[in-house]
Amino acid sequence: MRILFVFHKPSFVRYFESLLDELGARGHHVHIAIKPVARRATTRRRKPGPELLRRIDERSYALVERLGERHDGITHGPAPVRRDAWSALTVALRRCIDYLRYMAPAYRHAPKLQARAARHTPELFVGLLERRRLRARPAVRALDRLLRGLDGAIPDSRGVEGFLREQRPDLMLITPLMFEPWQADYVRSARAQGVRTALCVASWDNLTNKGLIQTAPDRIYVWNEDQRREAVDLHRVPGDRVVATGAQCFDQWFEWAPSTTSARFRERLGFPPDGPILLYVCSYSFIAPDEPDFVGRWLSALRSHPDERLRTASVLIRPHPKSEVRWDESPLGELPGVRIWPPAGALPTDQESKSSYFDSIFHSAAVVGINTSALIESAIVGRPVFTVLDPQFEDTQEGTLHFRYLLRANGGPLTVAHDLAEHLDQLAAATSADSPDGQIERFVHRFVRPYGLDRPALPILVNAIEEQLAAPPPPPEAEPMLHAIAQPVLRPLAALADRGVFATAAKRRRTSWAKSARRRLKPLRRRLKRTRRAGIRAAGRMRIAAAGRMAGRNGRVVDGGRDRGGDLAGAAAAGDDRGADGRSRSGV
Repeated sequence: MRILFVFHKPSFVRYFESLLDELGARGHHVHIAIKPVARRATTRRRKPGPELLRRIDERSYALVERLGERHDGITHGPAPVRRDAWSALTVALRRCIDYLRYMAPAYRHAPKLQARAARHTPELFVGLLERRRLRARPAVRALDRLLRGLDGAIPDSRGVEGFLREQRPDLMLITPLMFEPWQADYVRSARAQGVRTALCVASWDNLTNKGLIQTAPDRIYVWNEDQRREAVDLHRVPGDRVVATGAQCFDQWFEWAPSTTSARFRERLGFPPDGPILLYVCSYSFIAPDEPDFVGRWLSALRSHPDERLRTASVLIRPHPKSEVRWDESPLGELPGVRIWPPAGALPTDQESKSSYFDSIFHSAAVVGINTSALIESAIVGRPVFTVLDPQFEDTQEGTLHFRYLLRANGGPLTVAHDLAEHLDQLAAATSADSPDGQIERFVHRFVRPYGLDRPALPILVNAIEEQLAAPPPPPEAEPMLHAIAQPVLRPLAALADRGVFATAAKRRRTSWAKSARRRLKPLRRRLKRTRRAGIRAAGRMRIAAAGRMAGRNGRVVDGGRDRGGDLAGAAAAGDDRGADGRSRSGV
């Protein structure tokens, strides 16, 4: 069967490497379509920025190439993105719909998520929703229906339609879909052509931290019942479309083995042969933008703890592979017993990077982090995980919905402290205890492998996909007549959007139309400026001349000359600027 898998970024492919491998091994023809990316050469701020993203892209595309080499049926290419008179309006409308989700009570205590969504939403709409009346539930529901109606009336992308006809897929898989407006065009066009569609959820936060599923596919493959509830409650997807299969991207860690012994691992990093190793797993920059400051405070408190075993523990800091923090330039790695490795982070996409990542977790006594999926992976390996509810990260810990799944109060594995002193006492107790934590195992069962710890998620997901392929395809969806009638009304809105009227704060840039208009008006502005200056000078001369004539009428002529006293009195009355000798200081 022919399967088209549409990715927003090449880095998403790593979440589905095992799925693509298995589909290729079962004889399916899979075409990987990735949105083309253009990276800037430089960045204004001192951050890895474009260099980091290019490195991630290179490693991700190398993974795609390896998949193609392993399976003849796996190909890849660019995914066309809508580029027509409607594209700017579709993005603006869909961003507005996404922004409305943050008016819901569930996001009342998520200011940073709201602020991020606002940066990508047209500023006019964000300003409109600052009015309290429009943030009320009835108003939000009305706006949502209006925006969805306008978006639905926009014609499908011809470029995407042509691409789907060329590929002729029996099934189109897509990810992440949420918060990526261009991907909705693929779901709409596929449904119009009667192609089966499915969303594969890539990560644990995709359904809560980004946008909405605005055009629901035929199937949504999620990890567990928690995500199934999110899809139904937060995205209003019919429950019979959502299938929980487990987290296939984590299957590898259940079977992975360490590549080296503890002694050699310590020797490689320069750690002493005994004592515990504490692993600090860094978070994404959005979650922890100033993480080195916190890690510095954490290390200082650790080195002054009264428990000698904890105080002298070796510390391994693993940078997040997508973090913009310059950990390779951090002085923390020069401290005794502390290593930053790998210095610039590494996306686990090949055997070497996966082994180094697994070894870091396996040879550690405990794992510490702010809010990252590495805490889930550490729980799979059986290591206790810890965090501190630091005020610095309040908005990206308790201010996010997915973080709550990790809390012990909700059945999660994460031991939480409210300050560094409590946190270090918890670490001291954990590093001296050998008894396993049963709650970690129960969490992994519920969240990662809901069908049993001994049942990998990958076969369950592949079987569900093949069942969808075996079912009859949906009938093509015809465009309602009302949409065709509404399109002429929407064209002025599309023209305004194309001219940047619905610009966002994150991308406030002039359109080519505005730039060309500015260039054309530049000579006219110069002429107007010169005319204005000449007018000001002429008016000044006229005022001076008028003042002189007024002074002449009020003065007395004596011996063919002016009476100096009369001249001075008249000049004072007229406001003329003359000196004691009766001459104008302006020279007129």
